[in-house]
Amino acid sequence: MSDCSVRTVANQAVQLIGTHALSTRFGAFTVHGFEHSATGQIAVALSNLEGIESAPTCLVRVQMACLYAEAFGSIDCDCRQQIEDGLKLVQTRPPAMLIHFYGTDGRGLGFLSKLRMIEIEQKEGLAPYQATVQMSRQYADYRCLRMVPEVLAKLGITVPLQLVTNNPEKRSALAQAGVNIQRVVNSRIHQKMLSEFGRRELEEKIRVLGHEIRLADADER
Repeated sequence: MSDCSVRTVANQAVQLIGTHALSTRFGAFTVHGFEHSATGQIAVALSNLEGIESAPTCLVRVQMACLYAEAFGSIDCDCRQQIEDGLKLVQTRPPAMLIHFYGTDGRGLGFLSKLRMIEIEQKEGLAPYQATVQMSRQYADYRCLRMVPEVLAKLGITVPLQLVTNNPEKRSALAQAGVNIQRVVNSRIHQKMLSEFGRRELEEKIRVLGHEIRLADADER
């Protein structure tokens, strides 16, 4: 697995660029756009912070970008289900937000690396982690997550988080960055909505990478 060690960035490295309202098919959100002054990394937080003044926790989903799933509706991965599940939770379980890291395809490795990895996966019939091992490449780069503590601070969120994730490495990376995680909430994934390729990746996540994925059809959480 990848080395998910990160360090909290210096104060004021992350700048709030702008805030506006956004209407989506999941409901209305407030958008906050951030940029890291040194790296240029962009993060967008879609929030519903109703009741944050008195809430003991805040529910947060941290999403790495996936162009294929988000723009083209790919079913070769579970990314689209994850972001849609996250937005539904933000809308129905405030105070909550989804933090999306723009341009972080390939689990933070970048879109060009993702293109090469998927080519190997399909030619060799491999799942993503198997392919990266064969290529002697790292599986993920979570350095962008070091922005999260400052994003939360700039939005005045000081309470512990209910972190929406199935990925133990992402949880570890956020904790090492200084995020106070009280509880993990697992996303639900529908296997029948994935292609054969997507189901193979999902199986690898569970069996090899230790993801705690909720394979359920029910809407209850």
